[in-house]
Amino acid sequence: MSANTTQWIMALNHPLRRQVLRVVKENGTASATELCQRFDLPLSNVSYHVKVLVDLGVLELVRTRKVRGARERFYRVASGGQAEWVRVVLEDTRSSDSKVRHLARR
Repeated sequence: MSANTTQWIMALNHPLRRQVLRVVKENGTASATELCQRFDLPLSNVSYHVKVLVDLGVLELVRTRKVRGARERFYRVASGGQAEWVRVVLEDTRSSDSKVRHLARR
C-alpha cells in the first residue's frame, strides 16, 4: 500500500472529515465558517480538518471572499481519479456516521 493510499485512508477514517465532504458535496461549495456553524464546532477544529482534506487534494479552493479584513475560503470536492473512491467511502460509511452524530448530540 502506498503512502498516498495510507494517507487517504487515515484522512477519510475521521467521521468529521467525511461529514465535511458530504456537506460540501451536497451544497456544491462551503467554507470552514459555514461548516463550523452547521456542526456547532469551533472554527479552528473545522479548519484543521478542511486543511487536511485540501492538502490531500480531496477538497479544492474555488473562491475567496473578504470578510472584515480576513479571507473566507470556499471549497468544493475535487474532481479527478479519486473522486469515485471518495464517493464509495462516503456511501459505505453513511450509516455509521449517523450513529456517531446521534451519540455526539447527547
